[in-house]
Amino acid sequence: MAQDSSKKAAGSQGRSPKATVDTEAKAASQAQDAKARKDADAGSQQQGASSRDQGKAARETMERTGHAVTSWFEEMFPGHGNAVLFALIGLLAAILLFAIGFWQTLLVVILVVAGVAFGQYLDGDPTIINWFKGLADGGTKSNRK
Repeated sequence: MAQDSSKKAAGSQGRSPKATVDTEAKAASQAQDAKARKDADAGSQQQGASSRDQGKAARETMERTGHAVTSWFEEMFPGHGNAVLFALIGLLAAILLFAIGFWQTLLVVILVVAGVAFGQYLDGDPTIINWFKGLADGGTKSNRK
């Protein structure tokens, strides 16, 4: 019996240092977590600035590409740029019709128009949305009395 009580005393003494180590480890872990969160917040702010810079660079690249394509069309097809452009659109529509079928092509067209309309809305020039509003109001402005 005396041995049992000495084991209990030794066991309780053994637990005390373990609790201290666990508490210290927990405090260190919390400090590391706080530092990681702070670093992540700083990184996300830098990433936001970086993504804005990338967006600006992408827009500039698209503008340069657009100007290059436009000037190429003007050189290659003087006075017929729109005819060639819409011929290419018609070719793409025909390929889609034969490749994926009518309903799937119609879905693609609807989704593309929706994407363009949303982009125009974000740009502050909702031309397609205004056109649909005009249809819902009973026609174009010229038809109103």
